[in-house]
Amino acid sequence: MSLADLLMNYNFCFMSHQIKDYSQGCEKVEGWKLKKGKIKKFNVSDNEIIGFCNRIFSTESKKTQSYKLIMMRAILDNLYNVADELVLTFQDLFSSFTELSWNLIVVHGLKQGGQNPVLQTVVNEFKKEHNVPDNLKYESLSDKQKETINSQVKTACKQYVVGAIYGDTEGTIYDFDRKDEYIKFNPIVYVFMQRFQNTLHRIANYEMVKFLEKYNKSFSGNFIEVVENVTKRANLYKERVLLINHDPLECFYCNKALSNGKDGENDSIELDHFIPWSFVYSDSLWNLVLSCKSCNNNKKASLPSRKYLDKIISFNDSRIKVMGRDKPPSMLRYREHKIKDLYNYAQLNGFMNHWEPAK
Repeated sequence: MSLADLLMNYNFCFMSHQIKDYSQGCEKVEGWKLKKGKIKKFNVSDNEIIGFCNRIFSTESKKTQSYKLIMMRAILDNLYNVADELVLTFQDLFSSFTELSWNLIVVHGLKQGGQNPVLQTVVNEFKKEHNVPDNLKYESLSDKQKETINSQVKTACKQYVVGAIYGDTEGTIYDFDRKDEYIKFNPIVYVFMQRFQNTLHRIANYEMVKFLEKYNKSFSGNFIEVVENVTKRANLYKERVLLINHDPLECFYCNKALSNGKDGENDSIELDHFIPWSFVYSDSLWNLVLSCKSCNNNKKASLPSRKYLDKIISFNDSRIKVMGRDKPPSMLRYREHKIKDLYNYAQLNGFMNHWEPAK
């Protein structure tokens, strides 16, 4: 099935309001009641997965609050943060979930559902208790504040959001354990999500826009722009320092010598996402390289030619050896196949791999 086929199938199901649910006949699961859930069916087809996505987004799935839609975005944003055996911790998952929620509620003032949505109540009470200014973005919170609000949102929402999606998909997308706080992807579903990551992001964003429009009639902004840009690239100062200390002080692409000016003066160093951020939605160190300003500006959201894939793999091998205790969590989860898969799926999702620096 091609990317176009997936989008066409989805649009047909929704625009005609004739939900084609390939999962009919399976036993319904009230996942929100469960403390843990095991995958009930591993071998699922593309059409079955589309059917389950339809169920999550359709009126068959009760959505008086936005948490399911936000969680689907958080899952897609974390596809490359999984550890071995396709395990994703609640810590990583709810960090993204909380960032998305915070920016929608605090920065844009958008209601997250009907009467007294739990998610909105938790965020607003934290904001009031900690005297957080109006419109302050999540990335501007202190590390301690982020840790606290992440924990509060996770505690309030993990029963319903993780279990509910498990139930809607009848135990086909992931295992979960609320006590040990993780989900574990079905390998077939995980590959499907990688293959169609961009389109699934568009669908999740589209459904979130429709939901927010329903509950925010007086909002005068652009819903699409808000949802697509609700998360932004983080400040990469720490990652920049790590790479300056451990990588050759030259442009990864053109090999031009780079200067590390005092306090940023005469500084020719920029940090580039090897696989474009617009695809991976992650600032993992294993996907970052030092670059000159010219290469960074010219590359933009392009995918480098394949010869650079071998180079960044070699760089990551060296980083792991020399960083020792300085390794950030993302490097602990790094595996060579991750960046290879990411590169191949970015290409499949429409990112051309022809970019090279001008000679």
